[in-house]
Amino acid sequence: YAGIDTQDELEGLEILAGQAAVALRNLHLYQAWEREQEQPIILDIEIGCFTHSAAQSDQIKDSIDYFSVCERMKKLASNHSYQLVESFAEEVSRIIINDFLAKQVRVTLSKPKAVNDAKAVGITIQRYQ
Repeated sequence: YAGIDTQDELEGLEILAGQAAVALRNLHLYQAWEREQEQPIILDIEIGCFTHSAAQSDQIKDSIDYFSVCERMKKLASNHSYQLVESFAEEVSRIIINDFLAKQVRVTLSKPKAVNDAKAVGITIQRYQ
């Protein structure tokens, strides 16, 4: 993804959906026991987009529809097999940037039951249009 090069390009960028957690299941992950037992995956997505048009029009068509984002991520998780959360996080970020036309996205995937001695393990990635 091409990065945003200057601070001027970030002017007016708003972050939407901060900590909008979607609990996903059925990812076919790396460890054999994770593939045998359904494991929760918590997906937090922060989406950067320009909100001025949506604020002016008060129309969902001028914004990013969070319901559509959540439904798309559930469908992605149930229709594809991933061994690594890194691969899934990259695909999520690609979809948000390309299909939902976001300028920036930060994706955090957490696996709360992956390691006994940790509350959760996971990854955070950030991508730009």
